[in-house]
Amino acid sequence: MFKVGEEALIDLATFDTTGPRRANLRHTITVAARTAWSSATSPIGIPAEESALVDDLEAIDVAWRKKAGPEMSFTISHFDRGTLRWQAASVAVSSTGRALAFTTFRKTGVDGGWVLDLMRRAPDGPPGAVEACIAEAAVAFRTAGARTLSLGLAPLGGLDTASPVFEERVLAYCGRLAHPWYDIDGLARFKNKFDPYWIPRFGAIRRRRDLLGFTIGLVRIHLSGAIHLPGHRRVARQVAAA
Repeated sequence: MFKVGEEALIDLATFDTTGPRRANLRHTITVAARTAWSSATSPIGIPAEESALVDDLEAIDVAWRKKAGPEMSFTISHFDRGTLRWQAASVAVSSTGRALAFTTFRKTGVDGGWVLDLMRRAPDGPPGAVEACIAEAAVAFRTAGARTLSLGLAPLGGLDTASPVFEERVLAYCGRLAHPWYDIDGLARFKNKFDPYWIPRFGAIRRRRDLLGFTIGLVRIHLSGAIHLPGHRRVARQVAAA
């Protein structure tokens, strides 16, 4: 067994944006709020009659996919209009009623918690709108009795290139090679705004020689859209050489 990343969880019982630990988050939301907009969360999904709002969300998703890197695909879903009818969503809306950003969430199971799914912001949406959507949802989930909100796994995050565990050192090296397509450090900084606690997550292989296959599998299930990017074969060769 060896560490493959870290998962960020928010303790909803203690979540607020007033203390010094989340000053960065509070500042980000405050600056964004200077633009005329508001956010709201619907734990039971977006009603079918709100088709114009869903049209806005779909347009945001299309614009995001044109500019963003490869989509995560293992623990994160894809945009789906039908799913939004029952999936929890938090939406930032302008004073004219146009959606500027949104986040979606899924239940995590028997622990009664939630996990962040999609994060999208319109090209002209104010920076900080996504953070506001997440913070709004955290308060709504806490009010409904939930205990935790997971911001998801940061695969290859928190790994040490000097670890005494050989497998962790290899994966840490892979994380460096993947940086042009997957900003591990940037993802961690974003999640740290919410002052989560980080839980290490582990992988296991039968034999050390299985590590290369495990590493390729880990990358493929999280970044299926990246496996056809230019340079991925070069990265694979470098991993094998390591």
